[in-house]
Amino acid sequence: MYASYTFTVLSKVWEKVNRFYEYSLLKRTYIKIKDPLKKLSSGSLLVAFLTQESAILEISFLCRMYYVVVDIINNLLRNLNTFFVKSLKESSSYKLITKIRTKCFRNSKLDLEIIIKNSYFVRVITYIFTLDEDNGGEKWW
Repeated sequence: MYASYTFTVLSKVWEKVNRFYEYSLLKRTYIKIKDPLKKLSSGSLLVAFLTQESAILEISFLCRMYYVVVDIINNLLRNLNTFFVKSLKESSSYKLITKIRTKCFRNSKLDLEIIIKNSYFVRVITYIFTLDEDNGGEKWW
């Protein structure tokens, strides 16, 4: 069906879930609740105001205040990040950890790559995204 084992399994699961939902009690209950609420709200000015994309909401005072608060928080966090990055590189513990790391892994870049490539985590991720040879390796995306 698809070139990926994972995508094939997920698409089959999705098809089953859709089929079960079509004839489920949950869907019938949802429709019985949704339809009367839709009829009740059809003439509502509040619902019309809240659901329309309007420039009134964007230029409102409350929206501008929200943007100001979010900008202040973003600038504060950005400044804190800059401060901590600078002080981290100047700290003695960072220098000690860097020295230990370079001493331990001086000539073992290849060893580290081998360890990572042979780890179970990388194997599982590689297996999940392995293409199915049955379909000739066609890309599903």
